[in-house]
Amino acid sequence: MIFIANWKSNGSLRINKEWCDNFKNKMKFNSKNLIGVAPSYVHFQNVKDQLKEVDVKVGAQDVDALGGARTGSINIDMLSDLNCDFVIIGHSERRLFFGEDSTDIRSKLESIYKKKILPIVCVGESYNDNKKGKTHKVLENQLNELFSNDLTTQEIFIAYEPIWAIGTGLTPNSETVNEIHQFIKDRVQFHTKNNIQLVTKKGLNIR
Repeated sequence: MIFIANWKSNGSLRINKEWCDNFKNKMKFNSKNLIGVAPSYVHFQNVKDQLKEVDVKVGAQDVDALGGARTGSINIDMLSDLNCDFVIIGHSERRLFFGEDSTDIRSKLESIYKKKILPIVCVGESYNDNKKGKTHKVLENQLNELFSNDLTTQEIFIAYEPIWAIGTGLTPNSETVNEIHQFIKDRVQFHTKNNIQLVTKKGLNIR
């Protein structure tokens, strides 16, 4: 199973220490599970240091594909210097609030591959698309624009993140999740022979 906690724009030195101490004291670690946390950039090293004694990956919530004269941006070289374990890209909030499209996300994916850091790519449909039965079409378009045969054969995680399920209390049932996972897996394998794993907000996965 795969469990990733995205902290978004939350946290402080005090809160991070309390969380990490509580997590280490109560969590039963299983080598078969991949557990990761994605704190804010400014707290990345602080959290990584606190979790160094346990089997927990620490990753970034996003990355800038270019770097250079782009004020406030964090590029993949910076994350590599910090021994970042994974990077989340394509999150629905990045698409919605920052106007990112699949071309932007593909560029980020290519930059991540250059440093051999694990990418976690989010895909998902809106509430209106879901109600109109357009889930497969939206996911297919996102994946078709993102992947092509010239990508390297490195490991990749695809996270199914239905936008309509974020903060609403609504969640897809396990049958729907499994069916969508299979659809995503088929589409990605059509484009690439990458080692693919699929996850959802609930931690369900299909290998």
